[in-house]
Amino acid sequence: MITKRLTEGIQSLSPAYFSLPMATGIIAIASFTIGYSTIGSILLWVNNIAILALVLLLLIRVIFFFPLFLSDLDSQNKGSEFLSIVAALSLCGSANLLIAHRHALADFCLISAIFLWTVFSYGFLFKMVRRNRKHSLYQGIDGAWLLLVVSLEGLSILSNLLAEIHPPIHELLFLIALGFHLLGMWFYLTIIMLLFYRLLFLPWRDLDFNASYWITMGAASIITLAGSMFIQSLPQSNLLDSIIPSIKVATIFFWVVACWWIPLLVYLEIEKLRHTSFRYHAGSWSFVFPLGVFTMCTWHLAQVMQIPYLKLIPEKTIFLAWIAWIVVFIAMCQKWITAKKN
Repeated sequence: MITKRLTEGIQSLSPAYFSLPMATGIIAIASFTIGYSTIGSILLWVNNIAILALVLLLLIRVIFFFPLFLSDLDSQNKGSEFLSIVAALSLCGSANLLIAHRHALADFCLISAIFLWTVFSYGFLFKMVRRNRKHSLYQGIDGAWLLLVVSLEGLSILSNLLAEIHPPIHELLFLIALGFHLLGMWFYLTIIMLLFYRLLFLPWRDLDFNASYWITMGAASIITLAGSMFIQSLPQSNLLDSIIPSIKVATIFFWVVACWWIPLLVYLEIEKLRHTSFRYHAGSWSFVFPLGVFTMCTWHLAQVMQIPYLKLIPEKTIFLAWIAWIVVFIAMCQKWITAKKN
């Protein structure tokens, strides 16, 4: 019975489960950076265990259930979720580098993430372009498409961090990081217009709202985080120091966009909860990730822009991120226990 249930679980394994290490990784980094080093270290271990287990399950699925894997990648609704794997690996590498100083692991995560980004992003987009029967904008797009942005900015952050510890290829890694960052901004502006049109001008029910829409705020926040890291590291590069003013303007712009999304998302979440109670599913971690990355980006922005009072925000939101992580983690465990009993 256990073997049968495990097989069925692997067959239907959703790539959205990688939002668990995504959320855990960024909250670990935020906790460590703000000063809660013990909590950051604990979350790092949880993150490493989760991503290792998920990668092993994914490999089993690819090897033994490849047609099902390919079917999900070909899906207009599920295909973009595979990019959560790239984001999870990038943030895992960044967390291990910043908290535990595991340079070799960070290098491996960057190489693996770049390879998987190439496979999943182009594989998904090529299939979307060549589909003869496509969903309408009403049915075919949600916040998960913004994982194209999150994955790119995750790669940018890790490349930027590694540039500082690899002097021989410093400029190359820096250029790669900048390229990922700029491409992420382009994808955000493109996709967010479609999502905004979806919200304002197409039919909407409260139950249409799901946790993936929180990535609208999370994607803007991780762009802010990557941009603030460039502001900090650009003076170390003689090649690109002239673009600092542009990076500063863009970074503040995306932080303002992230802040703007919060009241709207809270309103939509409340309206949905009026019709249905909270139920855990793989994508629920997409609600936790934006809280962690918003906390981290605001702290980093306050530091590089030398605005001390801005740190009052992440000093409070880190507690919200912990609470959200604990609530979703408990809900996940309860679901597993209930499934085991049934």
